[in-house]
Amino acid sequence: MQKFIQRFGREVPADAAFTAWTSADVSQMRAALKVRTNAVDRHHLLQTLANALYRKRGFDNFRAEFIEVASLHLSEMATLLTGLEIDDEQGRKAREAAFKERAERRGQRYVTPKAVRYSPPFVSTFEQLARTHLEDGDFAAAAAVWQRAFDVDYIDKKGLRACLKSIDTKREKMAKSKAAKEVEE
Repeated sequence: MQKFIQRFGREVPADAAFTAWTSADVSQMRAALKVRTNAVDRHHLLQTLANALYRKRGFDNFRAEFIEVASLHLSEMATLLTGLEIDDEQGRKAREAAFKERAERRGQRYVTPKAVRYSPPFVSTFEQLARTHLEDGDFAAAAAVWQRAFDVDYIDKKGLRACLKSIDTKREKMAKSKAAKEVEE
């Protein structure tokens, strides 16, 4: 039996990307990276795969793959966030139309709800990739992750400053720790 999902205000058949990211099977998600799909399922596929690989980053091959998948996710982020916003808006309009039609069929009056301002979803990939770069001592790469978040309007200037300050604090801590170890030796 074919599964249907709602995307961009319409019922559509679930594709391989949707099936993969909802399965949480890493092998299936890896294979689905090649599938052409909509922005919603592409975002969830990349984020779910990045999350799974991040949890296993203690192993070298998973760490490298996590960085590759997370970097791919961030490189597509501008398009994905735009697609997620369009899906949210069109989905809301479709639901509203369905509720209005149902109310009219029942002879009831439909009251349009107040407009809800779109808020992008939480994207764990930014934080996870920045943290991984910090663990590797690559402060410039960690800063670049947060700069990318700012560039795609995921965070504002105040958020960017806070993230960059956090990186500087971590750099100073690591330098002090390294200096203390050198003194002990």
